[in-house]
Amino acid sequence: MPLWLFWLALVNLAIGFYWPVSVYILVGSQQAESCFRYETVSLFALNLAALSLREGAGWAKITWMDRTWSASLLLTAALLPATTEVTYEICRSWDPGLSTGFSPCAVVVYGALILAVVFYFGRVRPSLPALALATLNACWGVTVLAARVVFAHNNNGAPISGQWLFMGILVLAIFGGGVFLLRWASRFISSSP
Repeated sequence: MPLWLFWLALVNLAIGFYWPVSVYILVGSQQAESCFRYETVSLFALNLAALSLREGAGWAKITWMDRTWSASLLLTAALLPATTEVTYEICRSWDPGLSTGFSPCAVVVYGALILAVVFYFGRVRPSLPALALATLNACWGVTVLAARVVFAHNNNGAPISGQWLFMGILVLAIFGGGVFLLRWASRFISSSP
């Protein structure tokens, strides 16, 4: 395993432990929300920059940095904090009383990120594992958004059985659609030169 990946893992840990842990005890406070947002955005930016440098090294034929599996690892490290942040924004801040204005913006930026990943790893440098990671994260984001919309319209606050049934069917449809799109993309990736 290349040493630069170990170095990047240590930087990720340093950023993760930099933010004060005592703030997270006050869950729901404005300071905890902003610390969580800064942490996820910082980890996303760091890992996206590392992925961009790795892809640039691949195009420049720098062999010591160009490992095929490192792109999937770095993409996972970049998408995980982005997916965590958008999930938090949808679940926590989508309420009218709690909304800070970041939720719709986070969903739009996350959708643009997923589309950019799909375009790059589907057209520019085809990679089925990268497309699978992007599809899994997109399915998760759409599922959380759909659950937020389905369960938001209760009068008494308790979800009814029809909502659970509809949500189960919707989850099957979302992830089934993701599998269908991956199978469709795999035919084009395997046939490309």
